[in-house]
Formats: sequence, C-alpha cells, structure tokens
Amino acid sequence: MTYALIRKIKKYKDRHGKLRVYHRATGIAIDQKKFPIKSVEFFVEFDRITREHTPLPTEKDTLGHLVEQYQKSADFIDKQPRTQSDYMKLMKYLEPAYTLHMPDISRGVVMKIRDRARETRTDHFANYLMRFMSLLFNWAKDRGLIDTNPAEGIKSIKRAKDAPRANRPWTRAEMQAVIENARWGVKEVLALCMYAGLRKGDALAASKTIYNGHTIEVVTQKTGRRVKMPAPVALKFILDSAPAHPAITIAANADGKPWKDNGFNSAWKKLRAKLEAQGSIEEGLTIHGLRHTVATMLREAGVSKELRADFLGHSSTMADWYSRDADMSEKMRDVVEIFDTTLSDSGE
Repeated sequence: MTYALIRKIKKYKDRHGKLRVYHRATGIAIDQKKFPIKSVEFFVEFDRITREHTPLPTEKDTLGHLVEQYQKSADFIDKQPRTQSDYMKLMKYLEPAYTLHMPDISRGVVMKIRDRARETRTDHFANYLMRFMSLLFNWAKDRGLIDTNPAEGIKSIKRAKDAPRANRPWTRAEMQAVIENARWGVKEVLALCMYAGLRKGDALAASKTIYNGHTIEVVTQKTGRRVKMPAPVALKFILDSAPAHPAITIAANADGKPWKDNGFNSAWKKLRAKLEAQGSIEEGLTIHGLRHTVATMLREAGVSKELRADFLGHSSTMADWYSRDADMSEKMRDVVEIFDTTLSDSGE
C-alpha cells in the first residue's frame, strides 16, 4: 500500500480487537469482510467512495461553491439527520449545474432546472427542489454572498385535478386487512405507523427501549421532537405478541437483523401487491398515508390541532421548541383513549 493511500485512510482496532477502516475524507467505513485491506477489492471500493462521495472541486462565485459553503455551515450541520440526507440528495441532483456562476443564475435558469426536474423525476421532487434552492439562496443572501434570491416567489407546481391523491388516508377496512396479513417483522413497523403515527424511518429505527410494556417514547428523526404516550391497545397487543429476535430494533428482517430501507420497501410492496390483487385494498396505499389516517381520525374525534400535533410529533413554533423536553404522557393519555375508542368503534 502506498504512503499516499495510507494518509487517505483511517484504521484502528476496536475494543474487541476488530480492525476498523475508514475513508478519511468522507468518514465512510470500508467493510473488512467484503473489502479486506490491501486486497484488489479494497482499492476498487476506496476508489468508488472517492469518486461518488468526495465533493466536486468548485470555483468561487459558482453554485457548487455556494453549496459547499452551506454544507459547512451551522444551519446545515444542526439539522436533523433525515433532513440532511434529503438535502444531500437534492445537492447531488444539482451537481451538473455546479459550474454555473451565481450572477448568471436568473429566475429563468431556476425555472429551467425546475422544469427539468419535473420531466425526469416527479412534480413533488421538483417542488421540493425549489424550496431547497430558495432556502439556499436566502441563506447566501443573508450573508452577503449574493444580492438576490432567483428562486424567490416561484410557485409550486399544482397537482393535476385528475391525479390520484398522494398519501391518501387509509380506510378502516384497509388498515385491518394490511395488519392482519402482514408477516412478523413487517407487522411491527406498520403497527407503529398505524397506531402511534410514527414516520416509517422512525418506526424502522425504533429500538426495543422505546417500549416498556405500557408507554412509547420516541425522539423523531425529522424534527427532533420527543413524543411520549401510553401505548394504544392495538399497538400494545401486537408488540407484546411479536416473536423474539436478536436485533436491537423492535422490528427485524427474516435474518433477525434491523431492516434496511430498501429491504423493508420491497417487503411492503409485495404485501401491497398481494392485497390489491385479492381486492382487499384499493390502489394508492403508502406508509406515509398512515400519518394522514391518524390525523384524520383524531380530527374527526374532536381532538384539537395542538394535541394532534403533539401526538404526531410535529414542531413548527418556538413554543414547541421551548417545550421540547416536556413529558406529554399525561396529556397524551386522553388522546390515546380517544384513539382506542375510535378504533374499537370501527370493529378493529
């Protein structure tokens, strides 16, 4: 191994004597089982990480330089990991435009970027990209790096009137059909989303420590909001009945390991396709739609907007920020009782 490469990796033995190797510039771990150090496979993997994850060289006054500066800022670093990950995907999409000089980026150029995103991705992605670009340019404008925000005031793409509703609420019959037919490993994730209103990412990452047999306590990845509540009856029944497995997470895949996002998505799509073919559910069910379902049920039951936000872990005001560590379990008890009653009234 050359001296130049040695300087570009970080290696040490952990307390168990296991060799750990990292790509120094990005901090990405290099699996020593798959890519043993000094092997041909190791050099190939090192080169792949370098090419795919090392930021492109950028000149000052370019979009790429602006993105680079934003990534180093506290505004980006302080965001929740999920938000950082979402923003990184948008930055990756913008890479072909990194060489554009900021004075040359007009409103028309931004509109072309939006329209291209709409053609190659989706309306939702294009709108999200515009919100990010406006945020980025406002950040730069506030720091005197640019004079104007060329993305300011660009309207979101409207959903076509005949387009199916994204993340529509589930019907009670659909909830019952899915939860009854889901296999263990998938069932626990769906139950956390269905009965506790968690986002899929929070449900997949939920460790066994969040449930003590009576209450659920989660810090949401997206907002960093702490949610503590008594476990709804339906959720408690499923978690108490779940078979044991060695993973630290509540839900595990068939190998007894924590789910990876792609693996769970594949299992969910197979279940959904099976139930659609049987006619047990209609087309268009999404996991995120369960948050809409919970919110709709609580609203129909007369739960206030503030309590619905607490239940779902929303956070949008300074009042939320100052009360972020408050124990809401007593207040949530009444909400959960209403939720349990609503579910039981539907025959579940």
